[in-house]
Amino acid sequence: MADLWNSYNYTDILRSDGYEVDFAVMTTYSLDFPSLLSVPFALGQIETYDGSDSIPPHIMLQRINKSAGKFVVFYNAGCIPKPDKVSKVYALLAKSVVQIKMPKPEDSFVNFHPKVWVVRESCKDKGESRIKVVVLSRNLTMSQDIDVVCEMSGVIGAEDSPENEKHRPLSDFLVWLSGKCGDNKQREKIRQMAKDVLRVKKFDLEDSEFCDYDFFPMGIKEGDGSNCLYNEIAAHATKLVVISPFLDADVSTLKTLTERCKPGDATLITRMSSLTKDVFNYFPEANNAKGEASGGVYVPKEGLLDSDEFEKRIDLHEKVYFVSDGVNHHVYLGSTNASRNGFCRNVEFLVRLKFAPYKSSYDKFRSELIYDKSKDDPNGKRNDCMFTKVSGVSEEVKPDGQALTDERKLRKAIAWITGAEVVALAEGKYSIKVKTDGRMVPVDDVKLRPLGYDGPEVQLKDGGSFDNISLDKLTEFYVITVGNIKRVIKIETVGLPVSKRDEAIFRSMIDTRYKFEQYVAMLLSDNQEVDLADACSWDNQKGANSPIVGYANIPSTALYEIMVKAAYANRDLTDVKELIDKLADDKNDIVPQEFKNLCDMCQKASNKINKFRK
Repeated sequence: MADLWNSYNYTDILRSDGYEVDFAVMTTYSLDFPSLLSVPFALGQIETYDGSDSIPPHIMLQRINKSAGKFVVFYNAGCIPKPDKVSKVYALLAKSVVQIKMPKPEDSFVNFHPKVWVVRESCKDKGESRIKVVVLSRNLTMSQDIDVVCEMSGVIGAEDSPENEKHRPLSDFLVWLSGKCGDNKQREKIRQMAKDVLRVKKFDLEDSEFCDYDFFPMGIKEGDGSNCLYNEIAAHATKLVVISPFLDADVSTLKTLTERCKPGDATLITRMSSLTKDVFNYFPEANNAKGEASGGVYVPKEGLLDSDEFEKRIDLHEKVYFVSDGVNHHVYLGSTNASRNGFCRNVEFLVRLKFAPYKSSYDKFRSELIYDKSKDDPNGKRNDCMFTKVSGVSEEVKPDGQALTDERKLRKAIAWITGAEVVALAEGKYSIKVKTDGRMVPVDDVKLRPLGYDGPEVQLKDGGSFDNISLDKLTEFYVITVGNIKRVIKIETVGLPVSKRDEAIFRSMIDTRYKFEQYVAMLLSDNQEVDLADACSWDNQKGANSPIVGYANIPSTALYEIMVKAAYANRDLTDVKELIDKLADDKNDIVPQEFKNLCDMCQKASNKINKFRK
């Protein structure tokens, strides 16, 4: 139900055994392209994409095409890092990505910060559809930091089911997100999901230590985050464990959280870089009723390694609040840091889980995180704590002033950009003109370049114009540079010939007969774990990247068998026909005429089989 550590991946969370994803809404603060690419792979019910180069680009292309219209990711503007390598398939992902620009651009650090997924999934065998809600502290990135995740599912009731007001906050959050979509189909799917959430009688908490739940979106209505802080958490916190990597410099939120706690009844786990001398005033250590030390401040150990035991520093990123009034015990988890931005300004999301009677306590919850090294278990296995106690701060870490200045410039520049326009030039080339708001003061020292563009960066204040771009390199993603900061942003673009651009990308990536056969096999395979190399093997495996010259102008035996099986199974060959149309080009013969004839023959056979079965 809830996992405090790093034992999950995105594929495990997104898909459920026996269910197929109908549509997924995902929110994140930051985003990277390998993680974004992992979503189409997860939806395809195949192996997890880990960001490596082991999967051929044309197979990525098939996954993206197969998942089109099945998911949308919302992220905070300016929070995609520039990738080390650029793939043309990134341009195809733009339609599934919505960039959120928060208002008040003069205030650089008000953010869209939730990490919650809402997934509609269906099971044909059970004849049911359900909503899965996943609340995380992790962004949609390849981070290895310590995070938390909670997952719960509930069956969608009939159309005439009464609305469950307990789920209204989650439904309102989805409606708020739908208003940020420029795509009408996405907007309608999200709004329908908001209605489906209200038709869920309950989300399943069985086989867990929890007996109830509540949802707390913040920043979508006036005062909703403040209400959660003051009226929910702080009002009932006589015993408290706070896990938050980032804190207020003035510790005002910590003061609010701990004001009803006695010494020893409040424990803080945070990053070393977030500690100040004032923090310790709110988390004093004291002995509990058993005479054991309790309370205090803890940070992750310096020796933590990532899951592959590489020498990479693992830090804290989870956000958790254990709250007890002595009788009732709750845990809040999600995206919200113990800061005023977190509770009173950002868009955030927390889920509250209520422990069943006698399932938890302050001491029990705290001990699960902070082990007493003097108490080894009877079997001789040592409980190694991931955290170490901090007794004081000798020197406070000051923020990097230049980095903060550059970040503010970046946010202002993003707010200044209003869109882009594509214009066709001669000989199949295009130009892009980035548009800015003339009412705003230009931001100095900001450079821009389309992602994957071969030409130089330009100063944004000089107009942001790019010429002689080939069709397959047109994109809505741009690299923006301010000082040492390089990020990718999405700019809504008019005049972009999306269908032609997509076809150009397909033709540039499926440029051999071998790749074409692999792609068709993936389209028609019932087993998504099929070994593509075997399914579409050539006697000479070098055919994967070799010119098409020299190969027989007939489909391979493996592909012939796949097509015949598809016809017998009455499979719709529309996807295959659309692929043929995309690759149609007088300049190549990637799709032999014999295959086109075979496709027509199999479609006719499928129609006859269907008529016979009726």
